[in-house]
Amino acid sequence: AHATEKRTTFGPFPNPFPTADTLFVQVGPPDLEDPILGRVWGNGTTISLNFSEAMAAGVGTDPANFSVVKDGGSAVAVVAAGFSPGTDTIVLTTATPLDPSAAYTVTTSNLTDVAGRSLSGSNAAGFRTWDDNPAGVKVFVLAGQSNMVGYGQSEQGNGGVNGAIGSLRYEVNNDPANYGQLVDGGGNWISRSDVKVWWNKAQPGQGDNIVKGDLDIGFASNSSRIGPEYGFGWRVGDTYTEDVLLIKTAWGGKSLHVDFRPPSAVANRGGEVGPFYTLMIDQIHQVLDDLQTEFGSFTNGYQIVGFGWHQGWNDRITGAYATDYEVNLVDLINDVRLELGNPALPVSIGTTGMEPNANPSILNAVEEAQLAVADSMLHPGFAGTVDTVDTRSFWRVTAVSPANQGFHWNQNGETYFLIGDAMGANMVDLLTP
Repeated sequence: AHATEKRTTFGPFPNPFPTADTLFVQVGPPDLEDPILGRVWGNGTTISLNFSEAMAAGVGTDPANFSVVKDGGSAVAVVAAGFSPGTDTIVLTTATPLDPSAAYTVTTSNLTDVAGRSLSGSNAAGFRTWDDNPAGVKVFVLAGQSNMVGYGQSEQGNGGVNGAIGSLRYEVNNDPANYGQLVDGGGNWISRSDVKVWWNKAQPGQGDNIVKGDLDIGFASNSSRIGPEYGFGWRVGDTYTEDVLLIKTAWGGKSLHVDFRPPSAVANRGGEVGPFYTLMIDQIHQVLDDLQTEFGSFTNGYQIVGFGWHQGWNDRITGAYATDYEVNLVDLINDVRLELGNPALPVSIGTTGMEPNANPSILNAVEEAQLAVADSMLHPGFAGTVDTVDTRSFWRVTAVSPANQGFHWNQNGETYFLIGDAMGANMVDLLTP
C-alpha cells in the first residue's frame, strides 16, 4: 500500500501455478493505517511488544532501536530483537533478568511497519513483570465462558424446591461423607479464609464490577450459585499450607476461535487477537500489580502456579470453530505460559461434556480436542504439565436437576462442584513432584 495515495502495486513475484493459464489475485482496500504500539509484557530476560501492524524486519530486529528503563532510572541493556510468534510482535532479550518487583518503561525509535509508516501515538509503554515468590500466595487463573461463570444451584433443586435433588444442599444433606465438609454444624456454608477469589463480573466498557473475598457460595452468575471455582478452591485449598488466590476471568457466550483467540493462532492462521484474551491478561495484571490493595493480608508476594480452562460451547456449536479447536487450544496454552513467564505452567482443562449423545461413548469435536492436548503421544511437549478431565460422567438429566438448560449443565449444583473438584485434583497431581 502506498503511504499517501490509494493505490496498490504487486510484484515481482513467482507464479505459484506456472502451468496454469490463469492467475487470480484478490485485492482488498488499501491499508493506510499507521502502526500503534499496543501491549507490552516481560519476564526473565524477555520483553514482548505487540503492534497493530506487521513491522519491518530491518528496524524491528535492531536492538539499538529499543531502550528499557527500570523505574528509578537505571537502564537495562537490550542484546537482541526478533519476531515471535508473528511479525506484529517483537521480542527483546535483555542482558540481565528483569526484577519481578519492579516496573519498567520500554521506548522504541526508528520503527516502521512493512509499508514504511512510522508509529502513531506514543512510542513508549510501561509494564510490570510477574512475581515468583515460592513463599507467597499461590495463584491460580481460572478462565472460560458461561460455565466458568457458573450456574450451579446451591439451594434450589428440581421443581424449584429448596433442598431438592439437583441442588448442592441436597448432596450435603444426603451424602455428608462427600459433601458434609462444605457446611458448619448449623448447616451454614463455610467461608474459607485461606482461599480468596477475585472476579470482575463486568463486560468490557462497563467499568469494574469486582467481587472478591473468601471462597464461598456466590462467585457465580448470582449470589446463590457456584461455578467450578468452588470445588476447585476446596480441593487446592486442602492441599496447600500457604494461602490460595483464584483469579477468575470468565464471560458468557465467548468462543476460543474468536473471543479468546490467542496471538499465536493469529500468527499461524490469521484473524485478530481476541478481545477477551487481552482482557484476561489485563485483569490478571489488575489484581497482581496491586495485590496488597486488593488483598491487604497478602504481604509476601505471590507465585502463579496454575491455569484452569472450562470453555467450549460456542465453539462446539459452530463447525469451523470446532475444527480448529485443538490447534487454537495449543496456541492458547503456549501463549498464556509466555505471558505469565512460565513455559511449563500446569494447565487443567474441563471438557465441554454436557448433553452427551445417546451413545455416551461418542465425543464431540471440541471434547476430542480438549482431551487430545493432554495426550502425551499427540503433544509430547505438554507431557506432565497439561491434564484434561472428561466431564461427561458429571452430566445430570433434567429430571434430577433444577432446570432444563443443557448448555449450563441443567444448573445442577453437584455437577459444577464435581467439575471444579476434578479440575482441582488434576491440578494437584500436576503440581506434585
